[in-house]
Amino acid sequence: MKDLNLDYMGPMLKDARLKVKLTQDEVAERVGITTRYLMAIENEGKCPALDVWFRLIHALHISADGIVYPRDAAEKETDEQLLCMIRLLNSRDKKIVQASIQAMLDN
Repeated sequence: MKDLNLDYMGPMLKDARLKVKLTQDEVAERVGITTRYLMAIENEGKCPALDVWFRLIHALHISADGIVYPRDAAEKETDEQLLCMIRLLNSRDKKIVQASIQAMLDN
């Protein structure tokens, strides 16, 4: 199996922590780890045990999908734009879009 590169996870967790306006001390206390350990995860590429990942994800209110399948900001914006446009369609046009997407995926 190829080596996994999980370097993106630390900065992703840090961004999530900053979005919910929590300090490293607050998150470390909630998760039950030391602040120094959290600093190592966020800034030094330290990969914590699975149970620590779960506690971090829960404490920071982030989706596990976002950790496992990261997307860049441009991709997220495109997805949001597509969803907004689809919501504006009537039911007939939504069915056409759905059939078109399914045909693309089937190829």
